[in-house]
Amino acid sequence: GHFSLRRKVGKSPHLFERKERRRGGGKGGRGRGGERGGGGEREDRMRWLVPLLVARPRAPVPRLCALGDTLPITPLLPQIVESLESAPNLVLQAPPGAGKTTAVPLALLERHSHWSILVLEPRRIAARSAASRMASLLGEELGDRVGYQVRLEGASSQRTRVLVVTEGILVRRLQRDSELRGVDLVIFDEFHERSVDADVCLALCRRAQLRAQSHGAGGPKLLIMSATLGDTSQLQELLGGCEAITSEGRCFPVQVRHVRGSVPLAMAARARADDIGRSVASVLVTALSENSGDVLAFLPGEGEIRATERALVEMTPSSTIVELAILPLFGAQVRQGDPFPEGGLPPPR
Repeated sequence: GHFSLRRKVGKSPHLFERKERRRGGGKGGRGRGGERGGGGEREDRMRWLVPLLVARPRAPVPRLCALGDTLPITPLLPQIVESLESAPNLVLQAPPGAGKTTAVPLALLERHSHWSILVLEPRRIAARSAASRMASLLGEELGDRVGYQVRLEGASSQRTRVLVVTEGILVRRLQRDSELRGVDLVIFDEFHERSVDADVCLALCRRAQLRAQSHGAGGPKLLIMSATLGDTSQLQELLGGCEAITSEGRCFPVQVRHVRGSVPLAMAARARADDIGRSVASVLVTALSENSGDVLAFLPGEGEIRATERALVEMTPSSTIVELAILPLFGAQVRQGDPFPEGGLPPPR
């Protein structure tokens, strides 16, 4: 979870529609294996820090047709589409932030509107967020042409063509239908995480593909996407010597600055949420006064997020806090929908 500060940009009708949803409960912090509760030692919770964003106003979210060359993956989209049209499998390497998770499925949907595409994500929050973003780019409600399905939750319809699912959902679907009838493409996103379920899904999907090809049918196409695959030769060999495409991505300069008097992580793990909140808030106030850009801070969970929020309101001058919107974000809110509704920002706290 995290929260952000943004400058007030006017009262969109969306600002108050999701106010209660944004204040939803839930425990902050999330590990690789799933959502974390509020119990356990704080030292353990500190392993999974969650972000806090202090942001300036942004332009409205662009539609798919308006993205242009804003994403590093955009110039490669025609090559990706053509490769999957001419071959059953493809490996795509693209660094984080390249846009592969959302841009690639939509580019394929734009060219082949009749295709049924499954997008495999390793975590539930990632599945919800990716589906919500793609639906937003299409200007549609979640569950129309883009939907998602996770354990005990989902949004889809008969019109859905891109369905984002978690690994467990795909495993159970393969158990019911080993041939994946009606599925034209399976996209394995973040494949470098290499869970047992993801490997099982790839093996079963490849077997379904080979069986279909032996009977003269195409079977489901397979697209492997990852940020850090390294040497892809073995994976290409597994997929029948398929093509591998690499996106260079986009790099930004990083400067490391150490704050005087900051609390070491080992001490912060034993501190109270209010102490952490005051410490982080003081750094954020300094960053806001010295920089014109945005600030992203990471905290252990919802308690520390709320404490930092309160401390920021107390420490920030009234003339400045009026221009900022504090946006707490954590897993419980993401489950309820897109934390940044299109058309405006939530009201300032």
